[in-house]
Amino acid sequence: MKLISISLALCLCSNILFGQTPCSLDNSFDTDGKIVSDGSRTVDCVTALPNGLSIITYNPMSTGHVYLRKLTANGTVDNSFGVNGKLNLQVASSRTEVKDLLYYNNQVYCCGTTSTGTNTYPFIARFHLNGKMDSTFGYNGYNYNVQHYSYNSLAIESGTGKILVGGMKDFDELMVTRYHSSGYIDGNFGNLGNTTYTTAASGQYYEVRHLNLDQSGKIILTGKYYVTQGTTFSKIFVVRLNSDGSKDNTFSSDGIEYYNSSSQNYDEGRRIFANAQNDYYIIGATWKFNLDYDYTLMKIKNNGSLDNNFDTDGWKLYNLGGNSPEEYLLNGAMMSNGNLLLTGNQGSGDTVYFSMLMVKPDGTPDNNFAPNGLYKHIFGVNNNNSSAALSLSDDGKVYLGGYTRTCANGTCGPLYAGISRYVVGEEVATSITETAEKNSCFIYPSLITSNQWINFRTHLNTPVTIEAFTLFGQRIAVEINGSTFRLPNAPVGIYVIEMSSSESLLNRFKIQIQ
Repeated sequence: MKLISISLALCLCSNILFGQTPCSLDNSFDTDGKIVSDGSRTVDCVTALPNGLSIITYNPMSTGHVYLRKLTANGTVDNSFGVNGKLNLQVASSRTEVKDLLYYNNQVYCCGTTSTGTNTYPFIARFHLNGKMDSTFGYNGYNYNVQHYSYNSLAIESGTGKILVGGMKDFDELMVTRYHSSGYIDGNFGNLGNTTYTTAASGQYYEVRHLNLDQSGKIILTGKYYVTQGTTFSKIFVVRLNSDGSKDNTFSSDGIEYYNSSSQNYDEGRRIFANAQNDYYIIGATWKFNLDYDYTLMKIKNNGSLDNNFDTDGWKLYNLGGNSPEEYLLNGAMMSNGNLLLTGNQGSGDTVYFSMLMVKPDGTPDNNFAPNGLYKHIFGVNNNNSSAALSLSDDGKVYLGGYTRTCANGTCGPLYAGISRYVVGEEVATSITETAEKNSCFIYPSLITSNQWINFRTHLNTPVTIEAFTLFGQRIAVEINGSTFRLPNAPVGIYVIEMSSSESLLNRFKIQIQ
């Protein structure tokens, strides 16, 4: 959210009109917003850093090991990162890939899988922004568990710095594990550091996609539950755990629930987010039997039941191009204004696009983002593309990463890593009209250091509530002392502050912890 700044971050609380910057490729990024590089590699993870920098993962297509690069604001490789601009990650002997990447408190965390060729197991790692492994984390920057299969998603608890990872202990057993910030398993979480769910029968499996924290600090997890024997199908699953790793029996009695858009459809969850009311949006993909894939958005209430006020049955399916051009969703994000960004690919035959669909909280396309809410592009002569990685920057830009190649008549050439950056913006203040002094509210300063107190003032005669959120919509703890507040132990980054009265939202502000 970009607000017009008036002395000491003054915002006049009524009469601010908002508009959204339409999406476009960012031509300050490699001159046209797009980079094609690194043959036989796919960009499955990207994380935006302050000042326009970014960390990119390049996973191998078969055997081999992942490496990471840091890109400058204009898209060039930072050759001071790692060794000659590259950080190589190798755990086991045959293959190493990163499945999630997270920037937190001036360090970068990642998780993924590694293989000896006969045994596959997960790892987590932490490294510095200069591309050097953090030797104080685990075993020289890594930790792994040969008794588990895969770590697919990670999150960090605000305040404690503890690391939550979601994955599979085996194909039929999903798992959440918590690590101390030192890189060692927290034995006080769940059962000796782990909480698991096992399927009921053979031929039934889980695929974990995303772990997140809701507004009350509970752990939420989504992915795909699927059956391969007898009547095959797949459903979205959602898990909710208490902060100590115990299963939350207020959510569908045992902390897990399953969802299907139709008995004829195959559904899978890719991302889960909590809104300000602590209800959940699940972004995913749906295969309509004998038709095609569509982007999917599902909304459920905090108790796990479908929200029937969301398109009458809790589901939105987005058929972006009819039944011939398909669209397969691979990622998504919740914006600070409550919008949902759905990303992946869209197209058919040889020509498939990087694709982004922006929808409002009610599920309708946001036409201010792009016509019908949809923005897509190809990489010039590289006409066959798919995006998997997604990251939002502090200044309202979006990174997508995936693969790109040239195809003709069903025959495709070499595959390359593809990266794009877009100018999107969220809410941009377009005009401010004068209002009476009694209606104004202040927060200052807006650029602060960790744990610094922020002043606030309002001329209302009633108490105000102050809430803080990350740009992904995750609630952050707020401590209030008189006419000041702070975000205790919040990491470096940009946060959205909401100031409300008992009757309504007064205004939103942005602050930056540096």
